[in-house]
Amino acid sequence: MLALAFVPPLRSGLAQRLDLAGVALATAGLGGVVFGLIEGERYGWATVAGPIVAGVALLVAFVLLQRRREAPLMPLALFRVRNFAVGNAAGFVFQLGMIGVMFALVLYLQLARGYSALETGLVLLPGAVLTAAGSAYAGRLSDRFGGRYVAASGVSSTIRQAGGVVGTAVLGVLLSARLSSALRAEAGERAGLLPEPLRARFVEDSAAAARHYSPPAPPGGLDPATAALYERVTAETFAAGFVTALHTALVACAVVLVAAAVLCLLFSPPGSRR
Repeated sequence: MLALAFVPPLRSGLAQRLDLAGVALATAGLGGVVFGLIEGERYGWATVAGPIVAGVALLVAFVLLQRRREAPLMPLALFRVRNFAVGNAAGFVFQLGMIGVMFALVLYLQLARGYSALETGLVLLPGAVLTAAGSAYAGRLSDRFGGRYVAASGVSSTIRQAGGVVGTAVLGVLLSARLSSALRAEAGERAGLLPEPLRARFVEDSAAAARHYSPPAPPGGLDPATAALYERVTAETFAAGFVTALHTALVACAVVLVAAAVLCLLFSPPGSRR
């Protein structure tokens, strides 16, 4: 409603047609790459190599198609503008790292700590409030030191969203791989708390729990006391292993966010020729 009331109706006067081929290539290409990254642990990397390679090929085809279009879905000429290219690179990398942090924390709170979805949202709410306040302050700084409005906001938004999707996929792979080894180590230390016949299975089931991010269920046929002991030990093992894996994931996200900050140093200074 505010846009209808205050945004002027600016039109180019040119008839625009939706680039359906470009939409199809971009969607299928990103879908193939992201599917492969997310499902590599489940189906095996040799199996998902095909979708990843096909996705990359489709994205290359998308770029080549955009070079031939008179009215492309993503005008490649925009990336010859230094600040546009740097800004989108920084946005992609920043979103990759930031979404990764949120993804890891949500999994930790709900799966390792047992929080409900509502409790998890309330824990993360202060961060959202600080982000809103920081964004307003950053906007004033941008105006003060030479920030400019960009055309092509659709391209920028898509690149940031792609960064978030890739970040979730990559961090999921990292977290799962690290969690598997951490759970095996933690289970080995706690196996002595269980009866001898259950120890080997406990270690194997704990390591396999990384695939679905939840503690393994106790074997059938156990008496209530042993079943309760098994559940308690597996819950403690999963929580401890997840914290270890979370440390690795958050350090990786921190490195990515530092890289995003470094990219900001490449912006052209205010008043320079654009």
